[in-house]
Amino acid sequence: MSATIRSLYPLALLEEQGMGTAYEYYSKLRVVQTAFDQTITPGSLLVLGLPEKHGYDLDLLLVAHQAGASLTVCEDRPEVLGQLERALGHLPDPSLGRQVELVQIDSLTGWRAIEGRHYDWLISTAAVQRLPDAEIVVYVQNARRHADYCLLFIPNLSNRAHLTLSGLRGLEREQAAALCEQAGAPHGPRLLQSGYCDIPPFPPGLQRSSEAKENALHSPLEVAAMRVLEWWCRGERWMPALIQKKWAHLIYIALELRQGALELRQGASDLRQGSS
Repeated sequence: MSATIRSLYPLALLEEQGMGTAYEYYSKLRVVQTAFDQTITPGSLLVLGLPEKHGYDLDLLLVAHQAGASLTVCEDRPEVLGQLERALGHLPDPSLGRQVELVQIDSLTGWRAIEGRHYDWLISTAAVQRLPDAEIVVYVQNARRHADYCLLFIPNLSNRAHLTLSGLRGLEREQAAALCEQAGAPHGPRLLQSGYCDIPPFPPGLQRSSEAKENALHSPLEVAAMRVLEWWCRGERWMPALIQKKWAHLIYIALELRQGALELRQGASDLRQGSS
C-alpha cells in the first residue's frame, strides 16, 4: 500500500481518533498487503463487524480503493453503522466511499442479509472478541460460506495494559488460531500466517486535545515524527518475539477459507486465456 501515516491521519481525525489510530492503520495495511501478495488482490471485499470501539475501519476504504474492489461493510449495531455513514459523507477524498455498501446484519453470527453473496476477502478488526469462543467458531464457519480468504485483527491478550485502558477483551494468538481451525475440523481453514502488529513506541492511552490533534498535520516537527514512526513500524516484524507478544496491540490471523482457492483461481484464469 502506498499510504503514509500522514495520509492516514485525516481518516483517524474523522473518527475522532489521533496518532495511535493512524499508526495502527499503517501497521495493519502492511499486514494486508503481505496477505494479498501471498494470495490474491481482491475484486470484492467484505468487512463483517466494525471495531467494538475507536473508529470505523476507514483504512479499509483505502484498501478497497487501491485494489479497485467493491466494499461491503456489515454491522449489527445500527448506531455504529449510522456513524460510519455520516463519516463517509465527510471523507477528505470522496472517491474512497463510492463503491461502499452498508448492510445491517442480525448479529456477528447472523448473516442472513448477505445470504448467497460471495467475496474474495473478509477483513475484520477488533470485532470478533465481542463473541464467546464458541461463537467465534461460528463466525469463521459463516466466513467459509462467504469468502475465499479471511484476515482477522484481534486485541492482543498478552498486552494487559492496552486491554485495561481500552476495556476490550483479548485473545492469545495461539488461542485465536485454534478457534479458527475448529471452524471446519477435521479439514478446517488453512492458516496462512499469524503474528503481531500495531506496536507503537508510545504508551497506550496517550491523550491529546482536539486542537493538538488537528494541528499535527501542519507542524513540521510532527510530520517528521510521523516519518520516524513509519520506520519504526517497518521494523515491527524484526522485533524480538517477546517484545512483539507483550507490546503489540493486535494479533492477526490470515486464513484460506476455501481449500485450493488460489489454485482454482489460477486454473480458471488459464482456461480464460486458453479460450481467448
